[in-house]
Amino acid sequence: MNDFSVTFDDSRVQLKLSQMHDKLRDMSKPLDDIGQKLIVFYGIDVFQTSGMRGLGRWKALAPATLMMRKTRQGYYKRAPIANDMPLLWTGKLRSSFTRKVTKDSLTVSNPTDYFRKHQLGEGVPKRPMMMINQFVKDTVTRAFAAYMNAL
Repeated sequence: MNDFSVTFDDSRVQLKLSQMHDKLRDMSKPLDDIGQKLIVFYGIDVFQTSGMRGLGRWKALAPATLMMRKTRQGYYKRAPIANDMPLLWTGKLRSSFTRKVTKDSLTVSNPTDYFRKHQLGEGVPKRPMMMINQFVKDTVTRAFAAYMNAL
């Protein structure tokens, strides 16, 4: 009787799995890449489009706010970088987005004291700057896919 056998050398598969395991233990590289992209998106793209790149166009400035800006009253005594765009006068709010990355987490935030009021509409018109929309989902997906495919 003739015996037939097949031997499969899985050492390359085992090596790949080990490399993937090591990469999954420290995700700080793709998380940092995602954080950098989100800061640009939230701090530049969303502001330049008055919210359109986010969840939709922000409510226009109230006539009283426009008048205060024009006559430089109250908060608006400071030098402006834009007169007619919501949430953009000194640029502090726009430039204050930060990221904190660990091996398994990413936190993007804005520590400006009035960020929350505008984000949630607490006593002012709601003008969300941070959100999870399709752009954010695609950014996260692409970054993780590129990281894992780089093996």
